[in-house]
Amino acid sequence: MITINKVNNFLLAIIFLQMLFFPKIYMNEKMIFVFLAIVICIIKKRLTLKMGVGKILILFYLCWNIFSIVVGICRGYGQEALRLGTVDILWPMVYLLLSSEGLTERQIKWLYKALVKTTFFFIILDIILIIASLANIDNIKKFLMIFNLKTPYVTKGSGFLAFRVDHLYFYAFLTPFMLALLLKQNKNIFEKLGLKSWFVRATALLSVVMSLLTGMGGVWLACFLALFICLYQSHIIKKRKAIFSILLLGVIILAVFVKSYAAKGSVFYMVDEILQKFGVSSTSQNESVRISQIKAMLAAWAEHPIVGNGRGYPVGYMRLNEYYFSSSHEMSYFVMLYQKGIVGLLSFFSIVFYSAGALLRETKISWFSKPFFVGFMCFLISNNFNPYLANFSCMWILFLPIVMEQHNQVAGRSQFEKKD
Repeated sequence: MITINKVNNFLLAIIFLQMLFFPKIYMNEKMIFVFLAIVICIIKKRLTLKMGVGKILILFYLCWNIFSIVVGICRGYGQEALRLGTVDILWPMVYLLLSSEGLTERQIKWLYKALVKTTFFFIILDIILIIASLANIDNIKKFLMIFNLKTPYVTKGSGFLAFRVDHLYFYAFLTPFMLALLLKQNKNIFEKLGLKSWFVRATALLSVVMSLLTGMGGVWLACFLALFICLYQSHIIKKRKAIFSILLLGVIILAVFVKSYAAKGSVFYMVDEILQKFGVSSTSQNESVRISQIKAMLAAWAEHPIVGNGRGYPVGYMRLNEYYFSSSHEMSYFVMLYQKGIVGLLSFFSIVFYSAGALLRETKISWFSKPFFVGFMCFLISNNFNPYLANFSCMWILFLPIVMEQHNQVAGRSQFEKKD
């Protein structure tokens, strides 16, 4: 029997999979499914919306974004300001409405399995791309265009292999999420969810390998942060028998890294790529592009520190010995600061901290909320260096914890409530 709940679940699943597999294409189709999901949500809630702290924060963030866009339009940057409307207005509004419904444990189980299987699917696609590129098989590249706005490609240079696909930035979330499953959960959790332990662990390890092959410092940084967070929180390091093995493995890995760095091998370029995110580079004497961006954006912010200069407001700086004038920059939180002001930045981070707290408070679904927390934090730190959240297909990572928040209000004891 088809019920409104089944239709709602189907629509939400389709929207989520569309965002993962087609992050930059089929926009009109996404809008249709989103519209239907909102209509059903309104029908179910009968035009009522219970306001909690999380929803109030989203509502204020939404209102301030509208204000910033109006300021940008008034200052003559309407075309660029309006271009950001879907990310700044439409999607916060969508998640505000969907957060009133919450998620059931069944839906969260589905999300858990979907993230694991999606990670594996991405790995297979990317391995196929690398093989096809190295073997010059153009037909396979054309097939992969089903999932990409532009033709995916592989580059060889700077000491490592790198590939580019539309879903690349998801590794900044998925790999930390998978590392948390690998290091912090046991096979009982996987089996209860209908996943094979070997499949989850193999997917986690392969996701690390693929993340290293991306050649993106932001993704690498996310992986290193995830490893640190997981080892810090994990019970593994508290077992005396494991300490010696971990130390021995650490010494071996460190020796390999030092040798590779000294010989200017892959590790040298990995370290250099990450350092460039912080404005430091060992391969160039010129001022980092990101440092130039930051200086220009801070100068613009000083003009209107409280409310900002408005969305779409451009700044100029030197980039590769040329003067570059734009409103789009890599350092996304500095963009937020100079365009939306202190109020806009605090509004965003109030959602971040509230979402993080919501994940830590989710005791009944800790088997999902804890690894999601690791991916959430690593993704948002990496987002500072590459504007991942400029694409609405990534915004579920920011808002999903608030959508899940009502789960603790559901009566009944979860079968996963026992300690992981």
